[in-house]
Amino acid sequence: PFAVSFTCLALYAVLWAPGSAKLFLVTASAVLLLATPIFYPVVGPLIERVIMLGRTETTLDHTTQLSGRTDLWAECWHFIQERLLLGWGYNSFWTLDNTQDIARQIDWYSGSAHSVYLALWLGVGIFGLLAYLILLLGGMVRFGRLTLQSGDAAHGFAFVRLLFSALHGIFESAFLYPAMYTFLVMLIMARGAFVEEPAVAVDEAEAAAPSGTLAAAR
Repeated sequence: PFAVSFTCLALYAVLWAPGSAKLFLVTASAVLLLATPIFYPVVGPLIERVIMLGRTETTLDHTTQLSGRTDLWAECWHFIQERLLLGWGYNSFWTLDNTQDIARQIDWYSGSAHSVYLALWLGVGIFGLLAYLILLLGGMVRFGRLTLQSGDAAHGFAFVRLLFSALHGIFESAFLYPAMYTFLVMLIMARGAFVEEPAVAVDEAEAAAPSGTLAAAR
């Protein structure tokens, strides 16, 4: 989640920074990326201690297993295969029996799939997952076009916010529950459904249209 947040903030800053600042941000990001293999052995343990907040878990490899998520996702996939199309029912999978079955396999308890996409597939099946993806990707395309056409920073923020939801949803299923960030995403989607795209000037339309098309329409 921290990496996703940093990536989206950096993207927003690069998109809306002035020319000189944009060049600086791109250069600084490239330097940090190239320097990571050099400095990670020194700062990596410190960053891990900060993220873990003093917790010690010797049974999990946090780097390769994403704090146990890969094992959890593998178990969720076994249940998904049992009801691939329709799922187990909205908000009906995480019963005591299913939670205990998964816990016995991964050696820890989880009350969610820690992934929006797996959680939707478990609950409402492939059709519900596709509906969510169409809605989310449609909103991103909508605000992406509005950003390019209008240059409005508010549209750019909406695009980056939906992008954050899409990326963060890979690792967490919190967007499926009532919360302020969920409400914000719903407001952004509603706004995208009603906002009008910038009008195209008549002379630009005539230049883009085939010869005689506009005259015939008139």
